[in-house]
Amino acid sequence: MTVQPPRPASEKELIAQHRHALPEGYVLEGYRIEGLLGAGGFGLTYRAREIELGRLVAIKEYLPNGVAGRETGASAIHVISDAAQSEYDYGLSRFRDEAQTLVAFRHPNIVTVLRFFQANTTAYLVMDYVEGESLEAILKREGPMPEEKLRGLLGPLLDGLQNIHEAGFLHRDIKPDNIVLRESGAPVLIDFGSARLAPGAAGTGMTAIVSGGYAPIEQYTTHGKQGPWSDIYGLGATLYQAVTGHAPPEAIARADSDAYILAGAAARGTYSGGLLAAIDAALALRLEDRPQSVSAFRDILGRGSAVRKPPRPGLDRGKRPHGALTDGMTIFATGAQAAQAAQAAQVSGAAHAASDSKTEERRRSLRIPVLVLMISISLAAIVWRAKDIERAIISNQTACLDLEGSGPDRAVEACVAAIASERYVGQALATLHRAQALAHAERGEHKATITALTQALAIDDADKGAYLLRARAHHALREWAPALDDYSRAIRLDADYAEAYARRGMLRFDTRQYEQAVVDLTLAIDKQPTAIAHFYRGQSYLVLRDYIAAFTDFDRAVALGPEQGAYYRMRGVAHEFLGRRVQAVADYRTALSKNENDREARDRLKRLGVTP
Repeated sequence: MTVQPPRPASEKELIAQHRHALPEGYVLEGYRIEGLLGAGGFGLTYRAREIELGRLVAIKEYLPNGVAGRETGASAIHVISDAAQSEYDYGLSRFRDEAQTLVAFRHPNIVTVLRFFQANTTAYLVMDYVEGESLEAILKREGPMPEEKLRGLLGPLLDGLQNIHEAGFLHRDIKPDNIVLRESGAPVLIDFGSARLAPGAAGTGMTAIVSGGYAPIEQYTTHGKQGPWSDIYGLGATLYQAVTGHAPPEAIARADSDAYILAGAAARGTYSGGLLAAIDAALALRLEDRPQSVSAFRDILGRGSAVRKPPRPGLDRGKRPHGALTDGMTIFATGAQAAQAAQAAQVSGAAHAASDSKTEERRRSLRIPVLVLMISISLAAIVWRAKDIERAIISNQTACLDLEGSGPDRAVEACVAAIASERYVGQALATLHRAQALAHAERGEHKATITALTQALAIDDADKGAYLLRARAHHALREWAPALDDYSRAIRLDADYAEAYARRGMLRFDTRQYEQAVVDLTLAIDKQPTAIAHFYRGQSYLVLRDYIAAFTDFDRAVALGPEQGAYYRMRGVAHEFLGRRVQAVADYRTALSKNENDREARDRLKRLGVTP
């Protein structure tokens, strides 16, 4: 994923030493393994090359240490015991769910996740291979980093981290070794720790894997309450190392006897008070005492660091009353400011010559009513604007949800605007994301459909229809593994979901799993017979050379969907295999009457010596 700091062994040596790693040269879903970048408690990360495009990638493999392994010479992973199976399955489910959501992320300072797939009885996450040097290596070589350079890295990282948190996800392993600086100097946060912790809510005994010194206390237990504050702790520990030259003590040791030396004391005089205060706040041992969000952390970071602007030339700050009118000020937010402005006018008016006193008196008598009028006009404008905004939001919501009336283009535009208004939460927001996905699907935009549905499922992961729609989008992109997974999830949510069985059967047909296709399509037909399910089961039977069963299914497809020429053509094929030439000719001709561009029906008639 990155050009790592000097290691005691090369990537090739590492892969040879790690007994569970896939061997160098192994081909995995179009990628050739070139080396092992790292091994953690819950997986391995390989350097690989995409064979078709030649680009380098990093591939993360789910392989929990002490729970599963790989026999020498084997590629498939096996769970070490029946007792460990539930732990493995739960961790795999978490890895898969979060991986599929990370695919939707696009931020210049977060490593790009390219795809997710399942193979070898486990799952894989393919990411960009980030060229550069880790912050860990830079700090070890150069020591504490100057504040100006450190703040230059911190801003983009906070933007990326906030993007992750707003989507409801955590990084869980922020540390200097997981921040890479590209040649341009831009920082990139890599190596999501999505599978490093399986929460105890699942009832597993899976152990938390942490990075000592950078992990907060709540990550040391399967029952710890994790949230944005957990990532902020890791970020604070990273900054602590950047200003002191070493990591803070491990949180678990601090819980016993806190030997933490405040950054405000360890680096006082070298860095601004705002930066040091933010670091110390982020490293509070109790999660309740830390900033609860990136925004809260930014607030602390900014304290005491703002540079005050000097007074403008020609103005005597000592003689200007606080809150008095300044050049260019046209609207006042409070009555206090208006009163102060009137007082300032009275003070300045006393200095005028007596001959101008009446004129000044008239001006003073008009000033406050004018200010009051201006305030009233401003407030009215705000109210009118609020009503306009409310009407626009309601209009966008209506257009978003009414795909048929709005059309896909307007619906997409309206959904994006409604979601961006931040007026919707929970199920309402999930509904908007799903409506946006339907509009994208109508336009044939499969990747955008997947992104929108992933956002909907992040809010409501019990929406079987959303899983089905996302599976169909993956299916259309020939992304077989995620499509199969989503069809299966929809079925797990509803064991009587006929369409999900049918679609999964079609996928199995497309991937040449004909016997499994028959099983799924039979389940679909038993629950709700449809022409398309009979059509695909008939094709599966045809490949399996059960021609009578194939004919029966094609015959049912014709009965249920008589307008489809392809059903007649395939029934004609079954007739041919059964030696029924006359019936086959009749079906091929009917197929051509339904679709004159059906080349296969035309060619089959010619082979039978019949003029189309």
